[in-house]
Amino acid sequence: MNKTITAGLCALGLLLAAGPATAAPALNPAAAPGGNFDLSHWQLQLPIGSPGNPTEIAPAKLTGANGFQDAYFYTDKTDGSMTFWSPENGGHFNGSNYARSELRETNTDNSPKYCQLSARTSSTPPSP
Repeated sequence: MNKTITAGLCALGLLLAAGPATAAPALNPAAAPGGNFDLSHWQLQLPIGSPGNPTEIAPAKLTGANGFQDAYFYTDKTDGSMTFWSPENGGHFNGSNYARSELRETNTDNSPKYCQLSARTSSTPPSP
């Protein structure tokens, strides 16, 4: 018997709408990441700060072409892409052994947005 587990997971990604494809606007290599991407509901956590207490940058400081950027979070000067960097020996979060820079989605009041995970099992494989 083949069991299939389907889980709804929250992930940062692209939402592709049905309809004709349109060209994406060009990214500005001279702008901070918030000038090329809507970061108004994202909090940045950096691999620096005290152990278990990473440096956090609020959404309001990330937005706009002159928004926050530093050595760990910046715009690539060749193509305008959003770039994250973490040193091998950087600070890490409680429950983790590895340094990282990350964006965490927030609610409109800037409180953390938590995803609800759901799972179900089925005794039949999904249809192709």
